[in-house]
This record gives sequence, structure tokens and C-alpha cells, in this order.
Amino acid sequence: MMSKISNSESGDNKIRRSHFSMRAMLVASIFSFMAGYSASQYSQIVNSLTRNLNDELGRFKNEVGDAKEILEIEKEIEKKDEEPAELFSEIENEDIRTRFMFLLGTEGSGHHLFKSLYNKSPVKHFLHKVGVTPEDISLILWNQQNKKQGLFSSVFAPSENVDGDVIFRKLVNSLKAVDARIRSSSVLPPPAGWSVPMNSISKENNKTGMMSYPNFGGEAKSLQFPDLSALNAACEEARVECEYVILHRNVYETLHSVLRRDFYTSMLRATKTFSSMVALITVDMLKFPEKIAGCWDAVGGEGVGVVARRLGWDPDEDVWRATWGEYNSTKSMTLGEQDKVVPKNKLVYVDSLIASQKVMVNNCHRLLEQRKRNGILP
Repeated sequence: MMSKISNSESGDNKIRRSHFSMRAMLVASIFSFMAGYSASQYSQIVNSLTRNLNDELGRFKNEVGDAKEILEIEKEIEKKDEEPAELFSEIENEDIRTRFMFLLGTEGSGHHLFKSLYNKSPVKHFLHKVGVTPEDISLILWNQQNKKQGLFSSVFAPSENVDGDVIFRKLVNSLKAVDARIRSSSVLPPPAGWSVPMNSISKENNKTGMMSYPNFGGEAKSLQFPDLSALNAACEEARVECEYVILHRNVYETLHSVLRRDFYTSMLRATKTFSSMVALITVDMLKFPEKIAGCWDAVGGEGVGVVARRLGWDPDEDVWRATWGEYNSTKSMTLGEQDKVVPKNKLVYVDSLIASQKVMVNNCHRLLEQRKRNGILP
């Protein structure tokens, strides 16, 4: 096909030449009429032009057919030149979409534990063999060192000279590329289950953080959280399946975790910020009830089976139990330890947070059970 095109006239030129030939004949007929010929002479000229025009029209139809075929060939070659063959190879079943996972949780609720599990997981080994680096997606979502390049972080860039559409398009293309590479690979995924995590996995925490609610510090800390609507829109456009796992932890343990690392100047500020974040997570969860995959108590362990399967482990096998036992070393706080974190004269502030988190967790379980009843989840 390449030699046919390179050694012959292009489709566009063939069509232009035929159009020109027909226009020339029409112009000739008009000038003949204006030259003052008699009626009989004009009749002979018209008959002759009509015969020639019909012949030319026949040739034109044939040439247009050939030209269209050549144009289609040219377009197909240009398309293949633009697309990397190894990435966009034919996928057997377009209905099977790659599943991605995003953790929704306040800071201090267990993102670092998830990262430790991911680093040891069958899913990370599988993605490495396939040639997929999910950390690249994390960086498109949040780039703390160059905020205007991240979909979530660009809102807090020093300058509003950002192009959200360009970042969104980059995210969509990245999701598509990961999806195509995985589904066209001959490497078999973990049989117990799997998904591609999008947050709490980066080697460079100073760039993406955990993408918790909130993420990182600074003056705008209480405004720095993921935009689940934007993420869901990108997943839909990329035609991939994105699911969310609600991550939670005992409120006293969460407060202790962030206060001992000086994330907040006071317990009261931390409590108020967390109340807002829990409300945001609840709203995000209710906006996309069909995307809830699990409710995970990071320290208590409830719901961890979902996380195990998403990371490629069978939660009933010894290798998972050993891994979980190795990394889940944090013990639940005693009542005495809780009193040290929150003095009794400040319980009124924390009680409000506890009530808000209870609503979040109860809604998560309700939505999860509904998906199970509908046969969407096992």
C-alpha cells in the first residue's frame, strides 16, 4: 500500500484535478453561448459538450472512487504513525475494564500502612512485570513541588495561570495507557483479585503525599484535599473502572497520630479540621455510591479482606496473614491513653467528630451491603 501511494497521484489531487476538468468544460459552454453563434450552431455545440460532459462525469465518478480509497489508506497510515503499536495493540474484550482504586480517609487514618502493604503485594510485582508505574498517575493528581502540574494541587498553585483541561486530558490519557498495556499484556494478574492503586503508593512522599483529607500542610491546609468528582470524570472518559475504599480509624488514635507529628498546633484545630474532612468524604461517598468497594478500619482490621484482594492476596491464605501481622503492629488505645490525648474538659469537641465519623462509616457499610445484594460485589 505504501508503494501505491508514493508512486501515484494522491487522493486529494485526483479529486481536485477532476473538479477542475469539469469546471473548464462548463466555462467553455458559457463562452460559446456568448460568442454569437446561431441557434443551430449553438445546438450542435451543446450536444457535443453534453456528450463530452457525460464521458467526463463517468471518468470523474471512477476517479473519485479510487481517490476515496487512496485517502482512506493515507489516513490509516497517518493514524498508525501517531499511535505506538506496542501500547495500543488490539484488545480482545473491550467490555473488561481495568480497575483502579483510591483510598478516601483523613490523614493519620492508615495511608502509610496501606503503602507498606502495597510495597510487598502481588499487585506491585504484577504491575512491575507489565511495565506499569502507577506512581505516574499519582503525580498527575498531586504535585506538591510543582503544584500547577497536578489536577488536585493546581488549585493551590502560587499563580492561577493553570490549565485544568490540559491536566485533565493528561490524566485521561495516562489511565488509558495503563489500561491498554495491562489488557494487552501476556502477564497474568494475581488470581485472588487486583486493582491499580492511585494514592498512598509514591516513593517520593514530598511530591504527592498520601492524598489524604487534608494533604500536606500550609496556610490552606483545610482546603487541600482530593477532588473526587474530577477523578471520577477522568475515569469515565478513559473507560476504566475506578473504585473507592473508605479508610477510617478510632478518632483518638487518629488525633494522636497527627499531633505527635506536629501536623497541627492544637488538638482543637485538628478536631475541627477532621470534622470538616469527614463530612467531605461522606458527601463524596454519597455522590458515587456505585463506586464503593470497601470500608476499612486500618487498625481494628474490619474490612481488610477487601484491601487484601485488591492488592492480589487471598485473605484466607497464610502468606497474607503473615504479612498483615507483620505490618499491623499498632494496638488499639486504652481508655487511659485516650484521656491523655483528649482531656475530659474538651470531650465536647471530639464528640462531634466521633458522631460525624460514625455517620460516614455507617453509610459506607450500608452502600457496600447494597452493592452486595445487587450482585455487584461478592
